[in-house]
Amino acid sequence: MSINHETILNLYSSIEQILETAKKANHHRIGEFNVNNRSLDKKAKGSIGQIVEEGIFRYPVNSRAEADFNNLGVELKVTGLKKLKNNHLAMKERLVLNIINYSEEANVDFEHSSFWVKNKLLLIMFYLYEYERNDSNYMILESVLHNFLPKDLEIIKSDWEIIHDKIVHGEAQNISEADTMYLGACTKGADAASSYRKQPNSPILARQRAYCLKASYMNSFVDKVFQNKTYDEIVSYDEIKNHSFEYLIRLRLCNYFGKTEAELLNQFGISKTAKSRFNLLCAKMLGINGNINDSDEFKKANIELKTIRVEENGTIREHMSFPHFVYKDIVNQDWEDSDIFNKFYSTKFLFVIFQKTNGEYRLSNVKLWNMPYQDIEKYVKPVFEQTKKVITKGEIIKQIINGKYFTNFVGSTFNGVCHVRPHDQKGINKTQRGLELPVADKLTGLTRYTKHCFWLDKNYILKQIK
Repeated sequence: MSINHETILNLYSSIEQILETAKKANHHRIGEFNVNNRSLDKKAKGSIGQIVEEGIFRYPVNSRAEADFNNLGVELKVTGLKKLKNNHLAMKERLVLNIINYSEEANVDFEHSSFWVKNKLLLIMFYLYEYERNDSNYMILESVLHNFLPKDLEIIKSDWEIIHDKIVHGEAQNISEADTMYLGACTKGADAASSYRKQPNSPILARQRAYCLKASYMNSFVDKVFQNKTYDEIVSYDEIKNHSFEYLIRLRLCNYFGKTEAELLNQFGISKTAKSRFNLLCAKMLGINGNINDSDEFKKANIELKTIRVEENGTIREHMSFPHFVYKDIVNQDWEDSDIFNKFYSTKFLFVIFQKTNGEYRLSNVKLWNMPYQDIEKYVKPVFEQTKKVITKGEIIKQIINGKYFTNFVGSTFNGVCHVRPHDQKGINKTQRGLELPVADKLTGLTRYTKHCFWLDKNYILKQIK
């Protein structure tokens, strides 16, 4: 039975009562609660949440600005988890919160923002997403309360200020999730005229966006809920309350500026042949054990370490590579669903820079960087689209000269920022050990080709670190 929203105040008088109601649904299929026979087609977005609202909590679907259980300050969120190859659980996607009204949000502080008013306490119901199942057969796994930890909240306040600053200055069209650490502002709705909104202080229409908790941040929470797992913290609450994360990282690492790679590796007892030696070294310099990617802040903020070597003449010798793409995947991806878009749109990079002096590379600088949204759209998007086109048409190989393959993939002269090259130069002609192609190459008839990946141009990287 569906009831008026105000009647909920009488149904639920405590947070414990709401949580108890949610937990009774654990290990039940979502379809059991579909009291209004809602469509559970995979294209019917939001239907799972609506079924939970109506069938478990017995209140009608609404789009109210305040939290769902406003008398108790609790917002309900239903989100999917996927099972990884190691049987661990991870978020299917970011946790989308409320739509941002640019005009209203520009005139409030954090305490009165729509994000904080609506989402300060979340009741999260996790279900297991299984591609082969109908949505009605998804299993509800666990229901938990999410309260922001004090240190996380300080970082989120800083994230909110970054988003707010772009809105205030008429730059909402340039917001990227990689601008921030834990709290993001993701696009919401199809890339169509109907999903563009007016913004203050600019005539430019901006894509509709919603606040979200990044998938990386939520994955850390999932690890805690399902594995009782926590990670070593780089900075403390007292530190982050007074300084930015980048400032604190730099403050720690500047103690080692001027030392050579060999000196640093020797100081911390790390083998110079270790594959992840720089990740291990960075962790040691920041005061934690293990791999830097397993630290609390790097895990939650999706920060990726990249080592850059600057030559004595001030140039960079090598372009920067990223994981190889799968030919069969890339032809089925739209731009905003593509792996390369999401890599740059949601990832921060910590550049650890070694400058060559008197024949030796010495640690000289660090920089926390993310690719500006304008650059992603202007430079990376056309490379992705051309790459997809070449693979889809079966026109990868342009010509073969003296046994060497030349491709139609865009090279480093295309736009000076992004290009496509083999993942491993040594394997450029080992075509039979490459990846399967969705369409056989027209010139050669090859059905497999060597791994390729997207690269950032060395001169573009040099500009960013300077």
